[in-house]
Amino acid sequence: KIEILPVTIIDNWKLLWDDGNKWGFKPGFSKIYVHKPIDCSQFNEQDDELIRDLVCQKITSKLNYKL
Repeated sequence: KIEILPVTIIDNWKLLWDDGNKWGFKPGFSKIYVHKPIDCSQFNEQDDELIRDLVCQKITSKLNYKL
């Protein structure tokens, strides 16, 4: 049983892109948000999808767009 530390990297796509035809990168700064750790001691092995959804929810809560 470990803690999961969700991290949101905001607007990184502006620095690293792939439009299907070409990919590239440029210098700049990424905005990073480190969330509070999720304590997994309350979950069991069958809760893997619940944990996945919880992590995804925390990460997407700081994005400026919907996935």
